Amino acid sequence: MKKLFVLYALLFSFHTNAAWKSSPYVEIVQLYPADSGLIFFTTHADTTVSSCEGGKRFYLPKTGENYNIKASVLIAAYMSKKKIFMTYDSSQPKSCAAVINRFIVQK
Repeated sequence: MKKLFVLYALLFSFHTNAAWKSSPYVEIVQLYPADSGLIFFTTHADTTVSSCEGGKRFYLPKTGENYNIKASVLIAAYMSKKKIFMTYDSSQPKSCAAVINRFIVQK
């Protein structure tokens, strides 16, 4: 019972620490594949989490879940000039490229 309580407490604390923020539908204007993941530039800027390229630099880390699928879909969206709707944690530490959690590709 004690372990179950600790598990619930941990899950709840992770959930409450994230402050999810979403972009409008934006264009991907540039891809920058790196050893650590896929960096991309958009028409959306958020200087509270991204300090490079005027806040327009975002990042899909290779260590994230389903990286291959997410990276493939992101590249396909870029190649077909489809807009994306991104979601990311606005409470993440400010860095050169903000880490995104998930995204939707516009039809």
